[in-house]
Amino acid sequence: MKKYEQLTKFIDIFSDNNFGEWVIDRENDGSLEHPIQMPFVNYEASVDEFVETIHTVVMNKGIASYVDVLNRSGIQWDSDSMKKADVTTLTDDTILSLLLGAVRAEKFCDGALLDFLKSGSIQKWLHELKKRDEKMRIKLDDLLRIPDSEAGNVKVKFNQTDGNEDPMELYLKDPKIINDHWLFWRNKQRYFNVGQVAICLLKLSYDTWLLTTIKKVTEEFGVYNDINYKGEDIEEYSQYFGRVIIKYHKTVQTQGMYYNTIKDELEVLEILPNMFDGDEFPGYDKVRLSYTQLESIIERKKKSWIAALENQKAVYLITDKSNGKLYVGSATSDNGMLLARWSNYVDNGHGGNVELKKLVNEQGFDYIKKNFQYSILENYNARIDDKVVLERESWWKETLQSRAFGYNEN
Repeated sequence: MKKYEQLTKFIDIFSDNNFGEWVIDRENDGSLEHPIQMPFVNYEASVDEFVETIHTVVMNKGIASYVDVLNRSGIQWDSDSMKKADVTTLTDDTILSLLLGAVRAEKFCDGALLDFLKSGSIQKWLHELKKRDEKMRIKLDDLLRIPDSEAGNVKVKFNQTDGNEDPMELYLKDPKIINDHWLFWRNKQRYFNVGQVAICLLKLSYDTWLLTTIKKVTEEFGVYNDINYKGEDIEEYSQYFGRVIIKYHKTVQTQGMYYNTIKDELEVLEILPNMFDGDEFPGYDKVRLSYTQLESIIERKKKSWIAALENQKAVYLITDKSNGKLYVGSATSDNGMLLARWSNYVDNGHGGNVELKKLVNEQGFDYIKKNFQYSILENYNARIDDKVVLERESWWKETLQSRAFGYNEN
């Protein structure tokens, strides 16, 4: 299980040394009418994502004061002291406090975070966390402890979208839909025999899966295009249902595989403290939400998503999956930033847009709920001038031709 993979992934991301650029005000002359704006760093989206991630990780670790943690290790909260620290002798919490300290320094001194990145200090701290993670690799078999003599009677069913329904949305509504219907559904191929053990995995991302249940197959009904089996939960494993996230790179199309052929590749990434209730924020460049997913995030007030969206300006895209029409919109300080803007769409489906209002009036709100998808084209921190965001919004409208062929009226 890799505790810090959500942080150490930035080692590769930061390898291009593209962190951001200084923005210098060369237009204003310093007069009362045209005051000069103080220089600041316009960070890349990857750095913004890193900042959000370190805040989430530290919050989940329960570190109350990063300064106190650093002081207990003889480290002062200043650039020289932090850079000189021997990372190999520090605790995990101290390394996390170094990372958070670098991030927090930006609040008091523009460019401080850029300096920590360009000096390689942050990358050094991340490399140390990665080394520690690699020493802690845990396999699913370490949790289940299935004897070799029985492993051949265990099969894994990999569940992912069939192109019509999103199994994750179904699972969040009612786990039984996945654990009974999807696990035991049969078209032509028989996945199980009576007496076998069925492990149910649900796709989270490219190569991550959620363990939803483990059942003993007790009956087979001999039907096609229907639920063909009945099973009973194996209680000794119930503590892991909906909580264990597994990494496995699936290279074949078949949904069912024998456990003993892949058990050494099923790596436990995380054991959640509670049952899975939706994805954590994946990064601004990976946001692609259905209406149902967006509604769930806002209604449940998912912490990582709320933190990522509430103070961001952005140019975003709404796609009507039924006909391919697009709507390009912007979130600025004038309309409450990205979280407030998207919350409007959850409330009424149209967010005040003229063409989308017509669509809701003609087709109904359910049309929006069924067909609309929300994604981010570009995101900006709160200090970027609204004019920049609006200019980029106009550029995307022209590029995607959403005025001529989509839902943008102007």
